[in-house]
Amino acid sequence: MNNAKLISGITLTTLGITTSIFQITGNATLQANPLSISLLSTTAFIVGIFLLRAGLEQRILITSQVKNNPSLLRLAKKMPEETGREINYLIQQLKNGNYNPGIGTKPINKNISELRGRNGARIYYEKQNKNHYSILGYSDKKTQKKAINYIQKEYHT
Repeated sequence: MNNAKLISGITLTTLGITTSIFQITGNATLQANPLSISLLSTTAFIVGIFLLRAGLEQRILITSQVKNNPSLLRLAKKMPEETGREINYLIQQLKNGNYNPGIGTKPINKNISELRGRNGARIYYEKQNKNHYSILGYSDKKTQKKAINYIQKEYHT
């Protein structure tokens, strides 16, 4: 610091390390400690990522009503294993915030929609609110009409 007298400074304590960030010296020069700036930048970056992730992350709640309807439950249990895997994939996509997985989403009526898988899997759901979906039934392409009829009868749509 060339014979300059320290007048004031800003210090940072991070992870138990106290370091000077900026110093104003007697000859009115501003000196930055590069190590401190790096530490401050890293800390700000980590905190920023944490806050951004916390703010953007949406918790999608998916509940199932399938067990409440014997006809829809029976239909779901008869599906091939391959269709079950595709249904699990579509549900995971919905949980991850993909509201249009597979070959897309199609409305059944004003309250109920259908997630459609590429290999024929179908999931019928009702959106409860922004982040809550209630699954009403499952089918494959062959049992699609039967499942829709059961759902419309059960949920008076």
